[in-house]
This record gives sequence, C-alpha cells and structure tokens, in this order.
Amino acid sequence: MSYERIDATDDTVAKIRFYYTTDKIINSVRLRSAYRAKSVKNDAGESQLDDVAISQDEKDMVLEMLEQAVYDIFGEMFKITDGVDDPIFFNTEVTLKDGTTKVTASGGLIADNDAFNENVLPNIDKKILNCIRYFILKEWYVALSMGDDATLNFNMYKDYLRQVKNLTFQLRKPLMS
Repeated sequence: MSYERIDATDDTVAKIRFYYTTDKIINSVRLRSAYRAKSVKNDAGESQLDDVAISQDEKDMVLEMLEQAVYDIFGEMFKITDGVDDPIFFNTEVTLKDGTTKVTASGGLIADNDAFNENVLPNIDKKILNCIRYFILKEWYVALSMGDDATLNFNMYKDYLRQVKNLTFQLRKPLMS
C-alpha cells in the first residue's frame, strides 16, 4: 500500500497522499528492463543485458524520467487538489502519518472529500504505480531507439492513465448526504 489518508487540521483540508519510494521504483524498472534485455540478442545470439537493461549507472537518468512521470500523472489530478499546498512531490523525504516513518518518495496529494468507496484507493494506487513504471520504461526505450518497445510501454501507460482517471471520478464528486 502506497497511500495514506491524512486528517484535516485547522489550516489544511483532509488529503490522500499517494507515495512511491524511489528505490522501489528504480528496482522495479531495472528488473523489468533486465527481463526484456534477456530476450534482445545480438548477431551472435547473446543477450544484451549491458546495452538494454537499466543499470545502477543509469540511476540519474531514471530519476529524471521518474520526475517527468510524477508530474505528468499527478498533473491529471489537479482538479482534485483544491486546498492542497504543493500537491506534487519528487524524490523528497516524506514523513508518513505515523509521525516517525520517513521515506524518500515521489507522488502526489489530493483532497479527500470522503465521498467514495474505500476499496477504490488500493486500485488507484496500483494503477498509478503501473503508470509510473510504464512511463519510465517508455522513456528508457525511446532513449535506446527501441521504437517498438517504447510504443508498447507508451500504450500501456496511456491505458493505465485512462483507468486512473476513471477511478478517480469517485474522488472528484462532492460529499453527498
């Protein structure tokens, strides 16, 4: 679970924070790119792990792609950030609601109107995570001039982003009593 509900205070509205730890994102896209690299062969039939898989050396590039992803994805949710200061954050130390746990993460905050089925939050969370993954992989394969892989990942990204938009409709409606 990469989200938490934050209660309102005298100064702030209630919020939902979706946060994705930097190391977990990087490890996830490194793993996915390594599996893809296993099936990319050179003329001698050798896997191209060194040329195609994301390595630790490319961390700075992946961070740049992560920043693009977060701003792109959470930019789609600006209509539900009314009253939320600094709704998008990137590679920032975040203190979780428990007050003691700190994580380096990227993500976004949206207003919590408490007008939705609680079961929708885990689904939105997983879809945002997939959006981030596919956005980064799309950018990675663009950088490698692997057009088919870039297109495949871009299409997956667009599909998950569409699903996020549809699911967040519940979060957009005002509290109805």
